[in-house]
Amino acid sequence: MSTSSLRVLTFLALLLCRVSALAAADAARCSAPEGTQPFEFTSGENRLSGFIDFPRGQGPYPAVLIIHGSGGTDVFNGSNDYNGHYVSLRNEFRSVGVATVVWDKPGSGCSQGGYSNGNPITERATETVAALRALKGRSGIDASRMGLWGISQGGWVAPMAAVRTADVKFLIVVSAPARDAVSQLEYQALTLLKNNGVPDAELKIAGSHLRRAFAIMRAGGPVEEFSAAVEPLQRYPALRELGITVGTPDDYRAWQSSVDYQYRPDTALRELQQPVLAIFGNQDVLIDWNESARIYSETFRASGNQDTTIKIFRNATHELKSPGSESYAKDYLSTMRAWLQKHTKVNR
Repeated sequence: MSTSSLRVLTFLALLLCRVSALAAADAARCSAPEGTQPFEFTSGENRLSGFIDFPRGQGPYPAVLIIHGSGGTDVFNGSNDYNGHYVSLRNEFRSVGVATVVWDKPGSGCSQGGYSNGNPITERATETVAALRALKGRSGIDASRMGLWGISQGGWVAPMAAVRTADVKFLIVVSAPARDAVSQLEYQALTLLKNNGVPDAELKIAGSHLRRAFAIMRAGGPVEEFSAAVEPLQRYPALRELGITVGTPDDYRAWQSSVDYQYRPDTALRELQQPVLAIFGNQDVLIDWNESARIYSETFRASGNQDTTIKIFRNATHELKSPGSESYAKDYLSTMRAWLQKHTKVNR
């Protein structure tokens, strides 16, 4: 064998070893935690990976699907509950005999694929329906007692999924915005400016420019009109970070036409007949929790849904943590535990 051939074979052998090592490391990184079972399903062209945390004892068990908020996820390795594995929530639900299901979003953690835009609430609802469908075929799961738990953007997604399938028997929504995505963006923008020290008089002027720009977008105005409306807002870096004062004409047109940015959450809320527990924290600065609680209450009253509970926790943030702490607000977990016991008819 020639020296050059030997070098080629050596290189291929080393490459094969490296590929095998990477594959082994990836498999270890995406292994379901001890005591849980892998859960994989497809939604469109996306392949989603996660796991099911079963209680001890005899099944079949009720199940809660955890619907994350916005942003990327890492359910196998992420320590931050909001975008991670929600270990505290899983432990609490498991203690009352309820299984929990959690998975990574497309393109995040151990899942493959991607969403078509940055605010994919309708795609996420479709994904949730697909997860419910896949879960129905799992042994150990009682398909007649499956529900959803969603936080923040997940609080938009869960009701959307619930009106599309009879598989959802109950919902828990936490820190859920009750307005459309554009109105929510407006609230976030003005809150951010206020927190950055913008005086009230200046904030009022900025809000006027912002509302006019969004009105132009909603009315089908061209990008040139929108750009002119947001020109006075270019002085605020925070609004560039939110994507309001930057972007290409194609970005603007996609935003303008997207159902995700026009959808009103109360459209789904008024169709819900399932039991609902809606939770808010009065220190939440990411959504207008007071307005959300009011819209939830008014919508449920108008729809005639009698099995609804709205709970507001004092000194609780968007994630229902105590301000400046990683601990959940007092009675937050126990409130959900008691509600689940009642609505899944688990006696423990």
